[in-house]
Amino acid sequence: MIALLLVVAIGMLLIGYIVNDRVFYTALEEREKDKANSIRFATQSILDAEVRKLSTFRASLRRTTGSSRASTNTIAPEGTYARSNPPWTISSGGSTPRSAS
Repeated sequence: MIALLLVVAIGMLLIGYIVNDRVFYTALEEREKDKANSIRFATQSILDAEVRKLSTFRASLRRTTGSSRASTNTIAPEGTYARSNPPWTISSGGSTPRSAS
């Protein structure tokens, strides 16, 4: 009689452990999925904001240069930008301001 009670008690403990273990892993998986979705949402929001900023900047560059291409960034042999002729020159030490002429 005591052996039967002992088998039933051990069986109940084993079944409870298995069920609890599966519930724990299911809850852990759901929590990790939620974290991944939160990270994806935050990353997507940051990227969308940066794309909007860059699009606005590109539109501004197009308006200021008056061209459909914002810039070509080709460097002329004398060290100045060939397209827009900015007030600086390119030298080995970096860009330096050019004197006003």
